[in-house]
Amino acid sequence: MPEAERRDQLLDAALEIVVTRGHSAATMGSVALQAGVTRPVVYGIFADREELLAALLERESAAAAHQVAELSPGRDNTDLTVALSTGFADLVTQFLQSVRAAPARWFCIVMQVPGMPVEFHAARDAVRFRIVDTFAQSVAAHLPDADAMLTAEMLVGMLEWAARMTLTQPEEYPPERFATALRPLALSFGGSNS
Repeated sequence: MPEAERRDQLLDAALEIVVTRGHSAATMGSVALQAGVTRPVVYGIFADREELLAALLERESAAAAHQVAELSPGRDNTDLTVALSTGFADLVTQFLQSVRAAPARWFCIVMQVPGMPVEFHAARDAVRFRIVDTFAQSVAAHLPDADAMLTAEMLVGMLEWAARMTLTQPEEYPPERFATALRPLALSFGGSNS
């Protein structure tokens, strides 16, 4: 197997261990066992546990940031109220579909995983800050009278809760359920301001 593929295989195994058994359970031996390889194979790619976990953190942080950057609410409606409500509902649906597409990644981001190091929390906070900042810029552009940062924090908090529900109760909380609930709510708020 090429080294890049082996590296991904080992990082996938480490991620599975972190999500299911906690950070402290991700040892070189447990990663080897999870990946179905020997320890020397793991040591051939990563010098030690710290390097393995740092690579995992870097990969998952970058992938989460990329998934968030790819989100784009629909803007094909000329009625601003409808466009904002539909666009936000579409954004939530896209985000939750991203969560479903990479559940282990997002589990580490939105759930409390025991024993995670300070570096993990710093990386998670950096991803969250990027998301909040993106939302704040959008709020400021579309709703100049709103407190953009506070509004963005509330929206991201709601998205985090929705992600937790989608991860832990996927049958009861599919992405489409949130969009269905958000559309009329956003329209009613938009209509009350006119």
